[in-house]
Amino acid sequence: MQQEQDWILAGLTARRVVVDHQVVAVAMGLIEIGRAARDIATCEAAEAMLHHRVARIRDGIARVEDRIAQLNMVDASLEAASAALWAELQSYQDSLPLELAFRADQRDRAIDRLESARQRLQRLMDLIDECRPASKQDLRQMLHDLVDGAMSRRSDEIIRQAREEARARLAGAPLPDPALEEFHMTQPEGWSAWQAMRLVRPGGDTQGFAAA
Repeated sequence: MQQEQDWILAGLTARRVVVDHQVVAVAMGLIEIGRAARDIATCEAAEAMLHHRVARIRDGIARVEDRIAQLNMVDASLEAASAALWAELQSYQDSLPLELAFRADQRDRAIDRLESARQRLQRLMDLIDECRPASKQDLRQMLHDLVDGAMSRRSDEIIRQAREEARARLAGAPLPDPALEEFHMTQPEGWSAWQAMRLVRPGGDTQGFAAA
């Protein structure tokens, strides 16, 4: 709650800032990082769902076959259900390597985008620190706070936490689906991107920014 209040306060302050081209460039970098981090989380959620589906089919097979064993007799409907589940499992297992490879490629591309955006952003912040007049110290500090949030985790930490979150979501935890929003708000990269968006477009419109 305190973090949310801090970000809201920062957003209200940002509305009074005169936005220049360097601020817009920083915001665009933060938005790109936020989108890339969201895409990593989306890939992890998709992978977790693929494994979850296979596990559910295997669980269904086990329950049906346990029931068949308990009856100690032939039951045509249960035999048919078992055969259908085995066929479904085989179908999923045949396609699973391709689907996992597709998601891994998407994740690798998102990581490349994230790291590239971070490098550009760091160079830009170094330039801003050199050129920004002392009269805009508050603005410079605000930008640094946003950038710190976007830089706070390594790529492997983003992946690990997204994977843990995906598993928790499948177990019933009330966590948002990263595929449904522009930024994944459980991620610090998403918070920074959202605030950067409001910094340059107080109405919250990201039209005109390059899509991830």
